[in-house]
Amino acid sequence: IDTNFRSFVSCYAVSRGDWDEWNFTFTKYLESELSTERLTHLQALSCARQPWILNHYMELILSDNSSIRFHERLNVISNVASNDIGRALAWNFYKTNFKRLKEL
Repeated sequence: IDTNFRSFVSCYAVSRGDWDEWNFTFTKYLESELSTERLTHLQALSCARQPWILNHYMELILSDNSSIRFHERLNVISNVASNDIGRALAWNFYKTNFKRLKEL
């Protein structure tokens, strides 16, 4: 995929897919060595339309042994909040986990 369209295509695939597409993109994030590519994947992961997937995604950042890099964790909440389905989920997640998020 042309680098100029990668972000759009990845987001579209995750938004129209289900767990398999989300997990495929997450695996690509884990395999990526380039920070710009990782951020593209993190953004695409927040395009999911299923609330349970978005909640799962946000829960990943709270784990001590999270596979999401420490300095990229807060991007997850911001990215989910930019999704119309994820906006309320991100706000509730933030309110519920404020103390834990402060410790990150």
